[in-house]
Amino acid sequence: MRIGFLSLPVPGHLNPMTALARKVQSRGHDVVFISLADVAPFVEAAGLPFVPCSEAAYPAGSLGKLVRRLSELSGEEALHFTVNAMMKGDTPPHCLSPFRTRCLKLAWMGLSLISINLMSN
Repeated sequence: MRIGFLSLPVPGHLNPMTALARKVQSRGHDVVFISLADVAPFVEAAGLPFVPCSEAAYPAGSLGKLVRRLSELSGEEALHFTVNAMMKGDTPPHCLSPFRTRCLKLAWMGLSLISINLMSN
């Protein structure tokens, strides 16, 4: 089976998702990790194939700038900044966020979609 893995580009999401991808790969499945270009070194260090996405909206080097700006905010202001950053690149009538674009890219590549939300109560 061919399986694509998506993750938010932060260690708290990347660590468990790359561990899961490696486990699935060790069981003989063809896996690929799809995320922002800045994530490539982390994913490739885990020994996983990597495909960048949303390169127009988030070129290499942009993740650090977003995180630095977010670190200066709190509360509702941080929430608004995060939502706006996630929706960057959306234009009517298509309104495809970078995440939805990744999902379509997976479908086009004939890959299954693994999306796990790691939430604690």
